[in-house]
Amino acid sequence: MKLEKLSLINFRNYKNRDFEFVDGVNLITGPNGSGKTNLLEALYFASTTASQRTSNKKILIKNGEESSRVKVFLFGEEGRFDLELVSSLSGGTQARINSNKVKNSEILSSFPAVIFSPEDIEVIKGSRSGIRRMVNINICQINSRYIDLLLKYRKILRERNALLKARTDRGTLGVWTTLLRESSEEIDRERQIFINKINKSAEDLSPEFGLNEFVNVNYRSSNYTDNAGFRDEELGYTSWGAHRAGFYFQLGSRDLKDEGSRGEARISALIYRFAFRQMLEEETGKSPLILMDDVFSELDSVKRRLISEKLKNDQVIFTATEKPEELEKADNVIAL
Repeated sequence: MKLEKLSLINFRNYKNRDFEFVDGVNLITGPNGSGKTNLLEALYFASTTASQRTSNKKILIKNGEESSRVKVFLFGEEGRFDLELVSSLSGGTQARINSNKVKNSEILSSFPAVIFSPEDIEVIKGSRSGIRRMVNINICQINSRYIDLLLKYRKILRERNALLKARTDRGTLGVWTTLLRESSEEIDRERQIFINKINKSAEDLSPEFGLNEFVNVNYRSSNYTDNAGFRDEELGYTSWGAHRAGFYFQLGSRDLKDEGSRGEARISALIYRFAFRQMLEEETGKSPLILMDDVFSELDSVKRRLISEKLKNDQVIFTATEKPEELEKADNVIAL
């Protein structure tokens, strides 16, 4: 799968602009604020129907406009095709492949991409909800069933919370509790399968990046108990379940959120993304597009060379304010 062209209309700071890409190394340069990250965000959005930076899709639409369009032109085993996402302030996002309307979930299997972003550090060092959102997106990229599980879970959760909030007519609360427990357990199983595979790859990658301890992700489910049930009735909402479960990035046995340095979080994020890249290719049979947002700026020359070597056979899009030494021979340079 290769990206040939990106067309943007009213996306972030772009009014109407096209970009062409080549197989190999593409480099986007420009000063801060010129739109480098926005461009990669558009590509990631086209791949996953989600942003790596925000869950609020409305802010992806250029200020003062009612809608936006992101369109990519791709070349795969079955020839050339285009993929389009049209978003509006009032009507959500509509997906199209070759001008035919499709479910958003179909996009995920059509255009695989992996993004390496400075925001990854903030995700690891930030709230558990941020990590949960990142991992949810990644599992959806390789497991279409997981999308359905999340949608089912959220529907059941809304119904149960509505009953709890009403504080009356709770005769069916037990039914919704059972349904939510079963749905949460299904999601837990899929998450644990994913994490086990990530950790296996991360264990192999950690020494390559100069770490003496293994990067791993620890998943802790949030299960129902009788005490939790009583607490929910007092609170008026559900305090347990898949939406409360936590992912913990660890270096050895240390939780990177509280006990790791930013440097350790940065390397751990890189290892996680490389592990996911390997899994995505194995699960989909497609080589994903690699999006590298200002990754080289805070890495030493040894790690920059290591990353360049690992990506030598991929289609990669780097961003940088200035051209790094390792990218002097980039196949395509776009100056913003």
